Amino acid sequence: MRNTLPGRLFLLLLLLSAVFFSCSGKSRIADIAFPPTYVVEARNRFVVVVHPYAALRDQPGESGVTIGHCRKGDVFELTGTRFVESGGNQMLWVCLEGGWILRSSVILFSTRAQAENAAAGILAKDASGSD
Repeated sequence: MRNTLPGRLFLLLLLLSAVFFSCSGKSRIADIAFPPTYVVEARNRFVVVVHPYAALRDQPGESGVTIGHCRKGDVFELTGTRFVESGGNQMLWVCLEGGWILRSSVILFSTRAQAENAAAGILAKDASGSD
């Protein structure tokens, strides 16, 4: 098979057009806004509040309005999660039956029974005064 000049020119033109049209520095990928994730699996569906007193908000983030309160040892079903940027940091918020709370304020469990057992242990530990 002979390499012909028109064949080489065609391949060179094809290569140059691919480089020209695909390597543009003008466009930039924008930040991706993920929708809230809804729990669809059986793992980590229940939470136990670990802070003595925590606010439940109407939306995730510090701008959310307090719509309720919960206490250490309260058990809730987890209904969703969302990352929210605050002060340059990504913070994970979890949606419970009564509102949104920071992920660091809760411990996750697969079943309600596990969560209730852990909550009883947390409260008993607090009542006895041990760490």
